[in-house]
Amino acid sequence: MAEVRFTLSGAAADDASRKFVLLNATFELRYSINREVALTKQQLSAFAQVNVLYNAWPYWRELVQDMAARMGLPRLVVPVFRVARPTAGSPAGQKDRPSD
Repeated sequence: MAEVRFTLSGAAADDASRKFVLLNATFELRYSINREVALTKQQLSAFAQVNVLYNAWPYWRELVQDMAARMGLPRLVVPVFRVARPTAGSPAGQKDRPSD
C-alpha cells in the first residue's frame, strides 16, 4: 500500500494572501506482486518515488477539473504528468515533477 497527497491552491492575482480555492486529496494505492519476485528495499523505494505518483496523477487531474466545474470556477487544467530524467548522482525519481 502507498499513499500520496496532493494540494492545489489558487489566490487572487493582486493579493496572494486572498485564496479563493484550496483542494486537498489523499489517494491510497494498493499494489500486489507475485510472491516469487524478490525486490530489494532500493527497488521498492524507486518504484514508490516514481510509479505511485505517476499512477495517482490522472485521478488527481480528474478531481481538480471536476471540482472546479462543480464550484463554478474557471476551467482548471492540471498538466499531464511527465517523468523527468534523474540528474546525475541523484536517487531515481528524486527530481520527478509534473510538467506541461
